[in-house]
Amino acid sequence: MGDFVEFVLGPANKKQFDEINTQTLVFYVKGEQIASIALSEEPGDQRQYNVVLGDDQCSINEYDECVSTAVIPNILSKNKYQRYWISWYGHVIKFGQNKDGKPILAKEIDKECHLNCITFFHWEGLNEKDQLHWKCLLPQDIPSIQLKQFEEGNAEWVKAEEQLPDNAVIGGFENEVLYIVRSKHRGSLTPGKFVPSEGIGYISWGGEAHPKAGENLEILCGYNFVWSKTYGNRIPSGAIEGGHSEVNHESLYVGRVEHEGCLIPGKVQPSHKVCYFSFDGREVPSREYEILLRP
Repeated sequence: MGDFVEFVLGPANKKQFDEINTQTLVFYVKGEQIASIALSEEPGDQRQYNVVLGDDQCSINEYDECVSTAVIPNILSKNKYQRYWISWYGHVIKFGQNKDGKPILAKEIDKECHLNCITFFHWEGLNEKDQLHWKCLLPQDIPSIQLKQFEEGNAEWVKAEEQLPDNAVIGGFENEVLYIVRSKHRGSLTPGKFVPSEGIGYISWGGEAHPKAGENLEILCGYNFVWSKTYGNRIPSGAIEGGHSEVNHESLYVGRVEHEGCLIPGKVQPSHKVCYFSFDGREVPSREYEILLRP
């Protein structure tokens, strides 16, 4: 999935990662000094956007000007690692702590801005002996692949059995590989995620994540698909229908969302202009998402 990296930084050094292929970062930090994470378009630019932690507060800075701030007592500790996350997709930088996806800070950025460099460093002016300990998971660098058109392998929903079919579609990851399933629920036929280690599928409905298993599940199979970024109710031609809503049998499509370092499949409901997915026992909406297509 990626590389879990650990490093220790003092005021005199920094850690830089260029051309990263993610828009979400989960990280852990330990220490009492002021920590900073820079997001930039060009390597070495530590001033474009900064997320700063320390002195019982956090802030987002744009070219050294504070544009969003919040008070968080004990935001850093020298005795234990604190977990936080940053995302910068949808032209918004968000900073948060909890797994519910709700940000502590958010700042809109220029739509022409493409942030693909991360730099970890100390705030200037600290004692040389001061150190910060970092842990973070960075994705692997996956090269572009030329897609080939297949005549076979189109979408097929197969009843779940004891083992996954050989051509089950991988939909994402959340500590492990996730697959795409659908199940009937309260008059709807709803797409969602399948967690192999649990042998259970989860669909989002009515604000909650509902577990489904056995004959109640159908698994999406095939290999003639691509994922395409979209938002709201913009449904591209060739989108894979995954089921229907309980009201008026509105078509639901197969989508997925990058969330807290995970990639989670769910349902796209055009009338709601979002993709819903199951996370931490809840139904979570996202206006920006990827949708599954026939190429």
